[in-house]
Parts: sequence; structure tokens; C-alpha cells
Amino acid sequence: MANRRNRSFVTPLSAPRALQGPAGTRKMNGSAIQPNQLNQTNQLNQTNQMNQSNQLNQTNQELPTAALVDPPSAFAAFRTGPQPLSSQLTKVFYTSEQFDLLEEYDTATGNFIPQQTGIYSLFAGIEFFPTTPSVGQEYFLRIGIRVNGTVIASNFVWVPGVEGAVTVSVIQQLQAGDVVDVVASSGRIGNINGNTAAGTDTLRSLTRFEGSFIPQME
Repeated sequence: MANRRNRSFVTPLSAPRALQGPAGTRKMNGSAIQPNQLNQTNQLNQTNQMNQSNQLNQTNQELPTAALVDPPSAFAAFRTGPQPLSSQLTKVFYTSEQFDLLEEYDTATGNFIPQQTGIYSLFAGIEFFPTTPSVGQEYFLRIGIRVNGTVIASNFVWVPGVEGAVTVSVIQQLQAGDVVDVVASSGRIGNINGNTAAGTDTLRSLTRFEGSFIPQME
């Protein structure tokens, strides 16, 4: 009788199968999930993403923008010759313009008259030379910006006997038609210097009057 070899049979391991619930369902954490529920979850996620995107776009569209004037209001004027100055408060005339976008400054009157109501940045300065300089004998220099005859900003400095300079700046609410000008006085008799700091460069004059409209956020 022929020898029979012992044969051993090994049952192959089957791949693990997902937990199955009732037909057409899957179990997650012990709970049966219906296909409809999965679809609803996906739709909810997509809706949330679309809502977030729409809210972001709406926020970007609602960001405030500056109410720009076209063209904007701005001017810069300077003086080209001497003007006498003493202790009596005196109006300063800036006789030449560097620019004046809306033609609101008048070199003949020294007045800036804005065409529109709003917030303005204003600056004024003078350079002064006493008639008889005296080192060590201090004197004062005063400058002010007026609106309709009332000083709304001023500055006061002491100068050690020779030439000096003083400036003033302010951010001010103005009404259309207001009259804005500059006044000054000195403790010594002399002249406001119309020459420039660099001698020839009118853009760097110490004796100047400037203003510009500040756009507001809507």
C-alpha cells in the first residue's frame, strides 16, 4: 500500500472586512450610518464653506474707502521778498505759489479760502532777520494761523539776538468759504526773510504757508 504523505491544510487569512450593519449601511463607532446621512453631511460641509467664502467677500467689499476729492485740495506758497515785522501783530503775505490745485490761495491777499467743508492740515513758517542783530540779546518770534480773524494755532520762540525762525502747524475743521491767513510779530524790528534756506531753491523756503484737505473714511 503506497505511503500516503501527511498533508496539512492552512486556511488562508481573509482580509478584514468593514463592520457591516443592515444592508446598505456602515458602522462607525458602533453606530450605523445611512448613505443619506453621509450625503447630508457632505452637503452641509459644502454649504458652510460657501457661506464662509461669501462672508469673506462681503467683508472685503464693505471695507471703508477714502472719499477722495478730484482734484484734491492742496496748496503751497512762499515769499520772494522781505516784509517788515515788529512787535505789532502783522499779517504775513506769501507772494508766490509752488502749487495750488484748486486755486484757493490768493497771493495778493494772503488768504486761503477752501471750497469744501472738511478736515485740513495747515502749516506756516517765517524766517526773520533783525535790523540790528545783537548776539546775546534775546527777542521773541510769534506766529499764528487764523480762521476768520481768530487765531486757532500759534507758536512762540526766543531767539538769541540774530536771525531766527518759527513755525506752526494744526489739523483743523474748516467750512467752505472760511478765510485762513497767517500773522506774526517779533520783539525786535526787522524783516521777514523772503529768501530760501538754500539761497535759490524755493521748494525749501522757511517762509512758507501750506495746506491740504484730509480725506475722510466713509
